[in-house]
Amino acid sequence: MATLTSFAAWLRELPDADFAAFSRARRDLMRTDLPRLRDVAAAAGSRTAVATGLESLDTAALQAVHRAACATRVDPAVPASTLAAAPEVVETLKTRGLLWPVGDRAYRTHAETMSLLPTSAAELRSPPDWVAATAPADPAEYTRPVSEALAANAEAAAASATVSGVLSAVDAFTSHEVSQLTSGGAGKRDMQAIARALGASFPDAVMLTELAAAAGLLGIGGTDLDPRWLPTAAFDTLLAAERSEVYAMLLQTWLTGAVDTTHVLAGSTERGDRLQSLAASAGLHRKAAYAGFPQSQPPLPHARYALLHTLAELTDDSAGGGSAGDDGTHLAVPDDLLIAHIQWRHPLLAAASTATLTRLIDEAALLGLLCTPLADGHAHALTRLGKVLTTHLAEAMDTARAVTGFDITAVSVPESIPARVDGILPELQTRVVVQSDLTAIATGPLAPQIHAALTDLAEVDTRGQGTVYRFTETTISDALKSGLRADDITARLREVTGQDTLPQPLEFLITETAGRLGRIQIAAARSVIVVDDEAELAAMLADSALVPAGLTRLSATVAVSNVSRERLAMLLEAAEYQTMAAAPENPAPPRAASLARRPATTRRTTRVPDSRLSSYVSSLRSGSEEPETESPSTIADVLREAAATGTEVDLTVVGREGSQRQVRIAPIQVAGGRVRARTGPARDTELTFGLARIISAAPAGTGDCGTTPTVASDTPASDNPASGTPTSGTGSEGTGSEDRL
Repeated sequence: MATLTSFAAWLRELPDADFAAFSRARRDLMRTDLPRLRDVAAAAGSRTAVATGLESLDTAALQAVHRAACATRVDPAVPASTLAAAPEVVETLKTRGLLWPVGDRAYRTHAETMSLLPTSAAELRSPPDWVAATAPADPAEYTRPVSEALAANAEAAAASATVSGVLSAVDAFTSHEVSQLTSGGAGKRDMQAIARALGASFPDAVMLTELAAAAGLLGIGGTDLDPRWLPTAAFDTLLAAERSEVYAMLLQTWLTGAVDTTHVLAGSTERGDRLQSLAASAGLHRKAAYAGFPQSQPPLPHARYALLHTLAELTDDSAGGGSAGDDGTHLAVPDDLLIAHIQWRHPLLAAASTATLTRLIDEAALLGLLCTPLADGHAHALTRLGKVLTTHLAEAMDTARAVTGFDITAVSVPESIPARVDGILPELQTRVVVQSDLTAIATGPLAPQIHAALTDLAEVDTRGQGTVYRFTETTISDALKSGLRADDITARLREVTGQDTLPQPLEFLITETAGRLGRIQIAAARSVIVVDDEAELAAMLADSALVPAGLTRLSATVAVSNVSRERLAMLLEAAEYQTMAAAPENPAPPRAASLARRPATTRRTTRVPDSRLSSYVSSLRSGSEEPETESPSTIADVLREAAATGTEVDLTVVGREGSQRQVRIAPIQVAGGRVRARTGPARDTELTFGLARIISAAPAGTGDCGTTPTVASDTPASDNPASGTPTSGTGSEGTGSEDRL
C-alpha cells in the first residue's frame, strides 16, 4: 500500500510554479482569513470548496475524479490506471486541488468527493448522464454560414420586436383584467388571452411577461378583494424613454433573471413545486427551482452565459482560430450539437437540461443575440450584437477570477450596446393611415404611445413589416364602455392620423355605436346615475330588479346608488339597461404599486486581491507550520486523514455539562459538521460526535490531547459528548444512516 500523503503535506512540497498555478485556479481558497498553508489545505477539503472545484470541471475531468471517488471507498490510494484519464486531465485535477499523488502511480482525493458524487451501489443503479457520456463531435464539419445582411436584419427585427413586445404585453394587462391567484401568479387562461392579444406564441408571451415583471413594469393593484396584475408607474416612464435604453435594461434583466420559462410552461419546477406565471415576481415562490448538485452561482444566469460563450468558442475554433465573421459571414452551429457541447463543458450545471437550453436558444434569438441560416431553424449563429455582449461578459468573467468561470456579480450590459441598438433599430412611425375599409395601417414600427392609443380602439388584424389595425363595433363599444365619449375617440384618431377628417364609414361606425349603446352614464360617487330623460330614471326607480342598487333620486335626471360603480353596472345590464361610463376630466389608466423587491445581493469577500496575490502566496510558502490541534479546520483535517487511513485519533471533547474528557476513536466519516466513528476495544460501538464539541484532535499515541484517553462507552449518559447513544455492533448499522452536509 502506498504511503498516504495528506493534501497539506503535498501542497507544502509543491514546486513554486505548480503552487502558483494552484493559487490562480483556486482563487476561492486564497483568502485573508486563511493565513497559513494548513488553513488553506483544510479549507480545500471542506464540502463547499470541493463542490466548487467539482462544479468547474468538464465531463472528462469529472469522470476521472468520479472513478477516484468510487475507488476510494475500497482503498484511499487509487491507482493511476483506475482514473483512465489523459495526462492533461489529471494535471487539471491536481491544479484544482481535487487530486494529489501518493507515491509514483497512485492518487488520493478528498473525502467529501465521495459524498458529493454518486459512489454507492444504490446511486449508481441510475447514474447521471455524464457518468457514461462521450465527447461530442467537432462542430467544424457541421457549421453553416449566415450572411452579414441576414444577421443584421435578424438582430434589428428582434431588438425592435422585443421592446415593442414587452411594452405591448404590459399594456395588455390594462385591457385584459388579470386577477392575481392565491399562489401569487396569473392563471393560464389569462396568459393565453395575453398571448392572443400580442399575436405571439404562448411560450414567447410568457417569456415577455416574465421579463416585464422582473423589470418592475408589472405589479399588484386593484382591491384587496380582487387584486389584479397592472402596469406600474415605471411603465409610463418607460414609454417616453429611448428604445435603446429600454432594450439594454431588458437585456440586463434577462441575463440575471432566475425564472425558467420551461418551468412556468410545465406548471412546476424540477423539484416538483407548483409554479404559475408571475408567481416568482410576486415574491411568493422563492424555493430552489433545480434539483441535483449544489450550485455556487445562480444556475439559470450561468446557463445563459454558458450558451453564448460556448457558441462563440465553437465558431471561433471552426473559423481556424480567427474571429468568425471577419469575412462578412457568421457561422451557425446545429442546436443539438451546441447543447451537447454545453453539457460536456458543464456537466454539473443544474440548468443545463436539454429542454431549458433549447428554450434559452429561442429566447436569445428573440432578443436579437442569435440568428438562423435560411431554411434551417435548428442552427444558430451569434449576431454582431451577440458577439459584442459575449466578448464583454467573457472579459468580465476573466477579471472576476471565478473558479467556475461565472460570477453573477460581474454580469452587465456593455455601454456600447445602446448606441449599437440605436443604429440598427428602424425609425418609429408616429402616424397611421386610416382607410375607408375600417382599417388603420402602420407602415413600420409604431411609437409605443401611438400603439397604446390604437389598441384601445381597434384590434390588431395582421402583423409583418407593417401592422394593420381593424375597427369593429365591438372595439368601439369597449372603448365607449371604458369611459371615452364619441368625441374623444374621434379626436384621438385625428391625432394619430394627423388628418382633420376621418373616412365616413369610420365616423358612421363611431356615431352609430355610441347611439345604440344608450344614454345612461355611470360615475363613481359611490355611484351616480345621469340620464337624459326623466321618464327613463323614473322607470329605473320603479324597477324591482334594481332594488339591490339602492337608487335615490337627486334631481330629475340624476340618482345615486349605495353600491359600487362596477356592481351598479352589472345590475343595470341584468335589467336590460345599456350603460356608458361617465368620462372623467383627465382619465388615467389604473396603475399598480411597484412590487417590493429584494435588494441586489452584496457579496462580501475575504479573497486576496490580484495585486496582493504574489505576496500572499509567498507568505503561505514561507510560514512556519508548528503542530496545532485546536483549530476547527485542523481538527476536521486530522479526522479526515484518520478516516482515510483507518487509524485512531485521540480527542478532547466537551460534555453537556461543560466537562472535558479524552476519547480515542477510529473515524469512519467526517461530513455535515459531524464525525462518525467506532470506539471500544473491538471497535464494536459506533458514535456520532458534533465537531463543535471537539476541543482538540491528534493521532493516537502522540500525547497531544493530555491524559490517557478512555473509550466513549465509559462516559456517563449525562456527560456523553456524542450526539446519540452508543450502539453495539459491527459495520455502519449502528446509526442507520450517513450524515451529510
